[in-house]
Amino acid sequence: SGTTGQFATSLNVDGTATMDGLVVAGNTQVNSASSAASGTRSIQFYRDSLERGAVRFDYSASAMELQADGSFFVSTGGEGTSLLINGSTRDISFYNSAGSAAKLFWDASAESLGIGVSNPSDYYTNFNDLVLGNTSTTSGMTIVSGTSHDATIAFADGTSGTAEYSGYIQYSHGTDSLSVGTSATEAMRISSSGGIESKAGINI
Repeated sequence: SGTTGQFATSLNVDGTATMDGLVVAGNTQVNSASSAASGTRSIQFYRDSLERGAVRFDYSASAMELQADGSFFVSTGGEGTSLLINGSTRDISFYNSAGSAAKLFWDASAESLGIGVSNPSDYYTNFNDLVLGNTSTTSGMTIVSGTSHDATIAFADGTSGTAEYSGYIQYSHGTDSLSVGTSATEAMRISSSGGIESKAGINI
């Protein structure tokens, strides 16, 4: 208690250490007790290859690291990266279970979100706000609703009145019919039997 000074090599604490402040110079690792049940636990303060400060928390084979440029990543169970936030680009990546590929990717500069793809901004500019699927097998998207309710994709050009749904594609589970709307009004419907009814009075 009340002791000050510098430790050139190492400091071992058995129990609890209370300090008003701690200055760490250079690359340093703080280890806590480990056992077969708890695994190895440590906190590392270090500089990367560009002499930027970083702090890393390790628990067994998992780790969390925060770097001075704002980058942040999490790895789990020694299976590679789970989450990566790039401090320079502001891109955010969530990885697959193997930690080998980003499967949910936010491209900050392009303001594009990829689900299953890590390059959403490479697709056509007018249609790449959200890109989902993959290039190696079939892809799909499902909208779920109640057995007597509708499932809808709406096209809006405003946030009030009919501008919120100027156009739409709607499936009604209550009647098992599919409707297409324009100018906020149903323009065509395909019935459960396959018949087609249109607003213009043309029925097939």
